[in-house]
Amino acid sequence: VPDSAPENITYRNISSTEIELSFFPPLIPNGIIQTYTIYLKRTNGTEQRVINTTLLTLYLKKYTEYTVEVSASTTMGEGRRSAPLRILTDEDAPSSPPESLSVKQLLGVTVKLSWKPPLEPNGIILYYTVYVWNKMSKRTVNVTETSLQFTDLEYNYEYSAYLTASTRFGDGNIKSDTITFRTSEGAPSDPPKDVVYRNLTSTSIMLFWSPPQKPNGNIMYYSVYFKNNSGIFIQNFTSYGNDTDVSMSQSAVLGDLAKYSHYTLWLTASTAFGDGNKTSEIIDVYTDQDIPDGSVENLVYQNISSSSVNVSWLPPSQPNGLVFFHVSLSLSQLGTSKILSFLTYNTSIIFENLEKYTDYILKITPATGKGSSELHTLSLHIRTDEDVPESAPVIKTFSNLSTTSVMLSWDPPIKPSGIIISYDLNLFGPERNNSISTTNNSIILEDLLPFTLYSIYAAARTIKGPGPSAVLQFYTDESVPLAPPQNLTITNYTADSVWLKWDPSPQPNGVIMRYTFKIYQNNTEKLFYQNISGSKHEANLVGLEPFSPYFISVSAFTKLGNGNQFSNAVQFTTMESVPDAVQNVHCIATSWQSILVQWDPPASSNGLITHYTITVEGNSTDFSSYDTLHTFRNLLSDVTYQFKIKAATSAGDGEEQICNASTLPEKVPSAPRDIVFSNVQSTSVTLNWRSPKSIFGYFQNYKITTQLQSIHCSDWETKECIESEMQQHLYENVVDDRIEETVYGLKKYRWYRFAVAASTNVGYGSSSPWISTQTLPGSPDGPPEDVTVSATSPHSINISWSEPVIITGPTCYLIDITSVDNDNYKAQFLKTNDEVKVLEISDLKAFTRYSVAIIAFTGDVNAAYLEGKASSPVIVSTFEAVPEDPPNNITFQKIPDEVTKFQVTFVPPSEPNGNIQVYQAMVYNEDDPAAIQIHNLSVIDKTDQSVTAMIEGLKGGHTYNVSVYAINGAGAGPKIQLKITMDIKEPPRPKKKPAPVYDTNGALLVTDTTITIRMPICYYSDDHGPIKKIQVLVVEAGAQHDGNVTKWYDAYFNRPRPYFTNEGFPNPLCVEGKEDLSGKEEIYVIGADTTCMVPGSQDKICNGPLKPKKQYLFKFRATNIKGQFTDSDYSDPVKTLGEGLSGRSVEVILAVTLCVLSVVLLVAAVYAFARIRQKQKEGGTYSPRDAEIIDTKFKLDQLITVADLELKDERFTR
Repeated sequence: VPDSAPENITYRNISSTEIELSFFPPLIPNGIIQTYTIYLKRTNGTEQRVINTTLLTLYLKKYTEYTVEVSASTTMGEGRRSAPLRILTDEDAPSSPPESLSVKQLLGVTVKLSWKPPLEPNGIILYYTVYVWNKMSKRTVNVTETSLQFTDLEYNYEYSAYLTASTRFGDGNIKSDTITFRTSEGAPSDPPKDVVYRNLTSTSIMLFWSPPQKPNGNIMYYSVYFKNNSGIFIQNFTSYGNDTDVSMSQSAVLGDLAKYSHYTLWLTASTAFGDGNKTSEIIDVYTDQDIPDGSVENLVYQNISSSSVNVSWLPPSQPNGLVFFHVSLSLSQLGTSKILSFLTYNTSIIFENLEKYTDYILKITPATGKGSSELHTLSLHIRTDEDVPESAPVIKTFSNLSTTSVMLSWDPPIKPSGIIISYDLNLFGPERNNSISTTNNSIILEDLLPFTLYSIYAAARTIKGPGPSAVLQFYTDESVPLAPPQNLTITNYTADSVWLKWDPSPQPNGVIMRYTFKIYQNNTEKLFYQNISGSKHEANLVGLEPFSPYFISVSAFTKLGNGNQFSNAVQFTTMESVPDAVQNVHCIATSWQSILVQWDPPASSNGLITHYTITVEGNSTDFSSYDTLHTFRNLLSDVTYQFKIKAATSAGDGEEQICNASTLPEKVPSAPRDIVFSNVQSTSVTLNWRSPKSIFGYFQNYKITTQLQSIHCSDWETKECIESEMQQHLYENVVDDRIEETVYGLKKYRWYRFAVAASTNVGYGSSSPWISTQTLPGSPDGPPEDVTVSATSPHSINISWSEPVIITGPTCYLIDITSVDNDNYKAQFLKTNDEVKVLEISDLKAFTRYSVAIIAFTGDVNAAYLEGKASSPVIVSTFEAVPEDPPNNITFQKIPDEVTKFQVTFVPPSEPNGNIQVYQAMVYNEDDPAAIQIHNLSVIDKTDQSVTAMIEGLKGGHTYNVSVYAINGAGAGPKIQLKITMDIKEPPRPKKKPAPVYDTNGALLVTDTTITIRMPICYYSDDHGPIKKIQVLVVEAGAQHDGNVTKWYDAYFNRPRPYFTNEGFPNPLCVEGKEDLSGKEEIYVIGADTTCMVPGSQDKICNGPLKPKKQYLFKFRATNIKGQFTDSDYSDPVKTLGEGLSGRSVEVILAVTLCVLSVVLLVAAVYAFARIRQKQKEGGTYSPRDAEIIDTKFKLDQLITVADLELKDERFTR
């Protein structure tokens, strides 16, 4: 064993439940370490584990301290333990929730939640999270203690709470149980809401309000406080209904109030804890009013202005309520309607926006909420003052006379409000403001500025002053600009465009239609113009030439011109651009490997040329700006190349120019030299030669042509002498040394000739001279053909074959025969090429598989397996023969609770001589030896060592002799015998119910004391054993579930119970397909024995009479020779007849009566019909109505007769 313990034991936490141990082997192992033993113990000593393992990962409890010791073991035993190592698994989220969550009610709504820490915290609990909620809100509180006190919960609310515990890895989604609690009641937190009232009478009102939103309990009553000048009064109203429903309105009626009085009113709600000093909002209440008596007093008016008057009055002396006034104002002209009509509570009013100098009629009617006093309406006449005109003059026409003068005309105001004495005109322009007064209705304004916006104000004047002004803004006619655009600047420019902006002309004198740019190109002294829209103050000029200096100025145009005014000029040089395409490109092939490319610089460089780029075959090369030609070398022969040439500036590459040229074509090489054989084998030949003297192009490969001579020729002169030709290529070339290549895949011992030719891209050149040789002989290339093996009898087979396709020399054949499924047979036979290729093998075993393989070889027979070619093995089976021995070691086993079948187990025949198709059993009953049955055995389990099968179709209580044998394709083998006696069990339960007997008309054969039933023919089977007797049990309906069987006397006179009617009769003979009754022996009459009434019959089994008009059930009981019995199901209930006439006699009498009645009705109908016909013939009075009635009666009689006949038939059928 090791003399030392494992060393340097360390651990690493993988997860909260896994650690990985690592250590070094013992310093003194004393052998090969087979395993390590890890001793693991929790620090508190509650758990200890010993792990024999080669794994180093341990699965432990979370956040638990352990001590670990490790020992090593060899085949000789366990060595020393290491020093204890203390380890601690990592923390994790808790695996269990906090425990014992409880709640304690303190003072008021203060509650205290308490709990215990989790049983499996898996770490240090940092805090607990308490979740408390009700229907209205939810809160979350984190605490570090194991209790929490809430002081601000709602009164009378049901709360739910749960909590979680959290380590630094969270709570693990582990929740405690949820608890539910309700806070205590308190005074309401808020008063009743939405207090409104409705007047019922002048002395009573109905109050409506909503309960408090937070009643904090059940509202006991509401208190109504109302106050007027007489004092404060209180009425309490008991609360009804569910006051916790804040949406359910409350109401109460206050009476005995003063009429048309003002009250202030408020409410409180009280629970068992008071009203909480919470009062509702105070509302004002007014009792109802009456209609006032008398009209208003001191009605006067005063003019305030020409369009407004102030009217004042005093209320009636007897207002009878809160008085208000119907006020209407209308023009004094006849036929005019009211222009104003309104209600007011004021005693003065100012009418504004009246017509000036206009007469009005004012009417005032006092009213209260109960109605108005139309009899006391008072009228007042009013006239307004004169004023300045209300409207401005109406501008009629305006026209430009020139660019500096206009003419203006107008009409008087629509509402002058007096006599117009003059018009005041005020002209406002950019340089001057003029005031003009005139009595005319038109004026000409002169000395104005061209295309200038002016505003003119015109007002009419009366003796009260000027009225409102009409305003007209107008422009004078346009002119040419007096100043050009200002501050033309450049914002940006490119190689072919520039961005400009400018300020508009300070004196455009019109609408600027367009801006025109004057552009001067300095290097070419070219001048041109560009126009843009006059609405823009910036432009992008395009179409400039790259890398050119320009001077640009701008001019503004009105519809009359530009006045030859141009802005300041700006100067700039456009940026560089990509150059134009190079010129005069030429490509010339100088050899089959090189092309010369020439070009000229671009016509417009658009900047400084930095370099030229030539692209060929996807590869680009840059050249100096001074180069204009280049020769491309190492190209492919006779290939067309495309060259793309472009110039480049700092702005980028210019347009490409393309030229195409083709290298000169290659030529074929000369023939290879000095070809010889360096090695000849049976299937390969090695050639050796020197390369061609000249190769005019790129060398591609050597083509080696190989031709096979026909076996029927001795020379190469004719085409038919070449059996086949193949070609082989070599892609390597050595210029100054000899070249060697081997041709494989040749046929053995045949003549071949060879030639070599070299190729370039053009093709192959001349071939070398032909050289020929013969390959060496070798072993056969293929096995014998057409190998056929067939069985000729159970003990012999026949073998035939033909020679290989390719003969490589004198060929012999070795025939190898072995048994496939065992090693019992193995034989070899030798045949030479001169012998017949057929072989008969005998003395084989029947139904045995043999493998036959034939080996073709040349030379020594000892090398046949190494050098010869074997055919594929052919498997053949000899014919079957009958089994040589019977099944062995046969045993049987009875099946519990089964008496018609049993299991038999045996060993299959050791020499089956074929496939066992079936096992059969020949069974005969010792009681009837002539009745032999043959059964195919149902195999339920089969192995190589034994067969378990089922023999069925037997009968209980009988002794059988059974012979078992196997059958294959050739027939049945020897038999093995056994003898068995079957057990007995209760008879099988019949599948049919007992049935009563019906007569030919379908009626039950019952009387008032008897019931005739069918005998139990084909009811009970004797498969389970011989049946000794069958008895009949009878019981009144309702007592069939009584398990105690009694005698007839007890069941008839005392308590109804099941009873036997007979001692028993043999099981009737069952004839297949016999259903109809054919004799007395097939029926049984229950209740047929009248002697049962004789005294002394109390204790004997008796078939006594049945009770009249009672329902009976009956069943059969079969008992075997061992006393075991089986009951059938009870029959359907059968009712006996009553005493007196039988039901059949009643039916006959009723049917006869109905027939006589039907005949009488029919005779009456015929007589009535004959009388009607006679009256018609005699010409008497004929009534269609009478005929219709008689016809209807006749039809009804027919229907009644048919119905009676059907009823009679139905009764007979029953």
